[in-house]
Amino acid sequence: MSNNKKGGPDSLQLRTGPRVKHGGYTYIRTGKLPKKRANVERYLTWLRRTYAEDIAGREADMTAGQTVLLNKLILLEGLCRCIEITMAEVAEGTGRITEMPTKYLSYVNAIVKVCGMLGIERKDFADGQLTPLEIAATYDKEKEKKGL
Repeated sequence: MSNNKKGGPDSLQLRTGPRVKHGGYTYIRTGKLPKKRANVERYLTWLRRTYAEDIAGREADMTAGQTVLLNKLILLEGLCRCIEITMAEVAEGTGRITEMPTKYLSYVNAIVKVCGMLGIERKDFADGQLTPLEIAATYDKEKEKKGL
């Protein structure tokens, strides 16, 4: 019979270190990034402008629904970026890779879904543009013609 009470023979008590604070949840709650994350703010400003251009040409031409989705997308991007930078800093400082927050993949998945709702997807090759395989085949044909 096992004894799982605190301090019992079958209990395993692990010591935990201090929690890593990335500032992402503060950004979600207040809309403000920590001072040490000024580079993330510049990145998000650029990302917002670029997404708006992809969606409607410029932000002023977006519908209200698109603007709401874009706001959510930028919040999620900011949260994920804070987590990624912090994990990289911890790994660099300690030489260890730490565990990502459990919800990180959910946030990334939400980013993908919102991008799909906004119509931001991987672009296929335009008509007249060759794929890498077609470029290689053309190169091989020209090489054969030259006798090389």
